[in-house]
Amino acid sequence: MLLGLLLMHYRPAQAQNTREQVTIIGTFQPSLKESTKMILLPETTGNPMPAGSQQLSKVETSVEVKIDPEPISPVQTELNESKNLYRNHLNLGVGTNLSPVFDFLHHSELSKTVGLNLQALHRSSWTNVRDYAPSDWMNNKARISTDINIGEQTIQAGLGYGFDRFHWYGFKPSDYPAFDGNGKSILQQFSIFSADALWKTKFRDPESVNHYLGLNLDFFNDRYRTFEHSFAVKGGAKKNMELFSIDGTQYAMIDAQLAYNAEGDSTMEKSTLFIYARPAAGLKGSFYSLEAGVGLSSAQAEKTYFHLLPELSGNLFIFQDRMSIFASFGGRLEHHTRRSLLAENPYLRSNDSSYITVVPGVFQTGIKGNPMKGLELRFAYEHMTAEQLGFFVKDSTSVYNHMYKTVFDDISRNRFTAEIRFDPGNKARAELLVHIDNYEMTGLAQPWHMPKLEARLNGWYDLNDKLRLNTGFLMLSGRNAPAADGKAQKLKDITDIQLGAEYRHNQQLWFYATASNLLNQRYFRFDGYPVQGAQLTAGMKLNF
Repeated sequence: MLLGLLLMHYRPAQAQNTREQVTIIGTFQPSLKESTKMILLPETTGNPMPAGSQQLSKVETSVEVKIDPEPISPVQTELNESKNLYRNHLNLGVGTNLSPVFDFLHHSELSKTVGLNLQALHRSSWTNVRDYAPSDWMNNKARISTDINIGEQTIQAGLGYGFDRFHWYGFKPSDYPAFDGNGKSILQQFSIFSADALWKTKFRDPESVNHYLGLNLDFFNDRYRTFEHSFAVKGGAKKNMELFSIDGTQYAMIDAQLAYNAEGDSTMEKSTLFIYARPAAGLKGSFYSLEAGVGLSSAQAEKTYFHLLPELSGNLFIFQDRMSIFASFGGRLEHHTRRSLLAENPYLRSNDSSYITVVPGVFQTGIKGNPMKGLELRFAYEHMTAEQLGFFVKDSTSVYNHMYKTVFDDISRNRFTAEIRFDPGNKARAELLVHIDNYEMTGLAQPWHMPKLEARLNGWYDLNDKLRLNTGFLMLSGRNAPAADGKAQKLKDITDIQLGAEYRHNQQLWFYATASNLLNQRYFRFDGYPVQGAQLTAGMKLNF
């Protein structure tokens, strides 16, 4: 058992996200890089355990219009083409309704081949949303991890613990005279213990077989003794081969996974067994790349699911390899665990369980590339069909009408995506993401709480070697929620602007300030949960 605990997954300190997470309290949206998972992929069992997979629920329930400055590594800071190594990273901050902000990362070399990492995080709020029941939240996270490098073999392992505590506030006390005002009856808290390990290779010899093997173990509980425990093992291998008598790099690969999930409460228990395998072969030439495989997935829950579908993808490089036309087709089963649902909507009722969505087919095509130095573009169209996809609506059986439940429908969705990243050098960076979605519903009147338009912009600009200005922008429009009479009500569009500045005293010490929700809107991500108005957060970052 001790050996198993030591071989749990590690997320290297160099890869830890030390970016400032100044957020707008009130609702949750994922970051720019995660946003493609927001609508239909809250959690995909085909790849449930990326590096550092411990994910605490978003108790701050915030729209992260976060300013996304260049990350400061806890062990390495680069400034003016000089490099210094630091063992520790510390972030301290305080805000008008976010206090305190505390992040600490430590890295040390136990030997030439073994490294040790420690992480501690705390977030909490200290003000309430006016007109609504008392609301506050607290988020704590601790993690210890290690990495062992032996030649071209790497073992990464880690143990983590998280504790979230918050009060629901999705109702007005004036509507409920019997409400005692102390919030105990609307309290929720989550605790999670996570242990995972990953063994992988990265051989430089093109004839060698690169492979990986990973394990993941999670124990998740809430205040009402609802639990969800899971175990997963995944592995894969890839090798260059000469499958055909043509020029180009040829390879064969396989990915596989076995996952078991048990959940329940005082009245119900259920389990889900998930199996996934994908053998594939690929070819890369001077002006093209092709990959063909077969996706096999099966799930055993209340009923048996089985999915087998060819998976194809390809790229055609044009304009001297600066651009490529791409297309892909595939399908999958998705296991939306309770933990992943709470990460998207922490106001979900305690007895709402996980579910499986069948995605019979996803077709995507578009163009991407680098038409000029520092500019990256991606424009895509995607058509997707899904059976038993979940949407959040208010639970009419809750005492104060303040909790949500999941309802299901079979849907098809057309999505247009534009991604632009401008990075001309060390002076500036800008990232833009736009999604335009069109849903066709089978039973529900609307895709509840899902935006038809999502636009995000993050960027920064260095005025000089000391001062950096940054900005964030979020727009969500076209969202609907069911009204009390059962009809659809249109939620107010979200337009959130954020501005900030960072002052670099030296390579080790930074100061920052961020003004959020400059338009002072009290918008709703989920109906009944308004966001605070304008906010200000300030703090410091220290590498030592």
